[in-house]
Amino acid sequence: MRISALLTLQALDKMPGGSDTYHEPGDPKILAKAPSRAPEGTSGYHHFEDSRGESMFYIAGGGEARGKNPYRVSIRSPMFITIPYASKCMIGYKVADIPAIMGSFDPCIGETDR
Repeated sequence: MRISALLTLQALDKMPGGSDTYHEPGDPKILAKAPSRAPEGTSGYHHFEDSRGESMFYIAGGGEARGKNPYRVSIRSPMFITIPYASKCMIGYKVADIPAIMGSFDPCIGETDR
């Protein structure tokens, strides 16, 4: 534990300085900078590490014709990718082992239908 704490302190000392400003969600200062609609022909893709794996968001702008609504929105949760591979992990095991194998993935089945 002591060595872990020392390594953490060393890492913090070597981190470059920067803005440590935190904004609450829905902060008017941040929302004023955000465009009210995505221009037609533009799109955005963002992926980040979630608690269960990598999540992905994709939004395509609809322009003036669709108002504030985007043309296309896609959300891919980590479970959407993980669940199909569970069957490959079950080859050679007994039916009684299936709950333990599925539990090892830490599934959130509600995420798979996004």
